[in-house]
Amino acid sequence: MKKSKIFFCVFLCLAQFVFAQYPLKFKKVNTQFAFYLLGKKSDTLKNNSLFLLIVPDSLKPNFSLKITNARFDKTGNDSIYKLSYLPGLNYELLFVKEEKAIEKSRIETYNPQCLINGANEEGKSKVNFECYNRKENKSILKNTFIIIN
Repeated sequence: MKKSKIFFCVFLCLAQFVFAQYPLKFKKVNTQFAFYLLGKKSDTLKNNSLFLLIVPDSLKPNFSLKITNARFDKTGNDSIYKLSYLPGLNYELLFVKEEKAIEKSRIETYNPQCLINGANEEGKSKVNFECYNRKENKSILKNTFIIIN
């Protein structure tokens, strides 16, 4: 009985070495982004509301966020933006590519810029957000909030 237990333990140890040599491969998914209101979840906004926007680097060249009646301002955190209510104007948040040379190598970064995108003639009590894929020329996500002053 003891010999069979020893043989079984040796077999398990050898089996682990044989089967452990095949590497596991995982497919990296870079097509997801996060966009939502921080704090209390509601369909109403106040001026200076905070939003979380996380976009992977692979999506940044083709990603834009169209905003009606407001714009996003940067905060100290690169993923959190402050809403500034500006009725009558459309804005678009884009990620602009910048290259930096550091010690004989180039590093590409994407910096967010909120640019004016014309006038708005719709209702001024609503703030509309549209996440847009410029490469495929289609809307990814649309959301509307009511502004409370």
